[in-house]
Amino acid sequence: MRPVLALSFVFAFTAAAQTGLDAPRFGLVRDSTGNLRELGGSAGSFLAGASLVEDVRAAAWCGNAGLVRTGTGLWRLSPDGPRAVGDTPPSGTLLCAGGAGAFQHGARIEAWTGEEFTPWPVEFSGAVLAVENNTVLVAGDDGLTLVALDRRHRTVQYSLAVPAPAGPAALLEGAVLYQDVNELVLWRIGGEMIRASLPAECTLEFEPIGPGWIHAFDFAHGVNLGVRIQTGRLQVFELPEVLP
Repeated sequence: MRPVLALSFVFAFTAAAQTGLDAPRFGLVRDSTGNLRELGGSAGSFLAGASLVEDVRAAAWCGNAGLVRTGTGLWRLSPDGPRAVGDTPPSGTLLCAGGAGAFQHGARIEAWTGEEFTPWPVEFSGAVLAVENNTVLVAGDDGLTLVALDRRHRTVQYSLAVPAPAGPAALLEGAVLYQDVNELVLWRIGGEMIRASLPAECTLEFEPIGPGWIHAFDFAHGVNLGVRIQTGRLQVFELPEVLP
């Protein structure tokens, strides 16, 4: 059996804040057992660090801070330590917006401003899947749409339909990452597509694990991948699992 940490949830967070959490090698990623771990080593030879948080249901690590949803609620994790976030909905996509944690609440995005979550004034007519700089990826009844906002996130400058099947997707360096049957596809504005094969039949979910990296996973089918773009190629790496 996997050893059980003899620490409470809060102590686990505190330990995380004291172990160089402000500069993980690649980011923080959750595994199939619901543990959030630091991702170290090198690309292609990753190492999974000790468990920082247990019972994680969703996560978004944004470089030096992020959000995790556990069985006890929503928490903000940063080098300053853990912070329980009150008065927030029990569900909704966790996001990275402007390098900080955010989540969708109804028709708006609520982003961390340093002391509290503040709603953006723009409303979205679908589920927000990802945010990168001033671009928002939205899934609606008509499929995926890229929405470009002004710098203060107050008005929509333009929106653009993405020629992709309905389903989970992410933003990666300005391009849309999604699954098309047994392939990962990266679509850029202008129509360019980059494809990479998937190791098994699966239905992927996506989460940010750090700048330039996306976690693509289907734990039920044993698929656990780190994805990035380098030298114009879509690189897909298997991520490590800690054995019982």
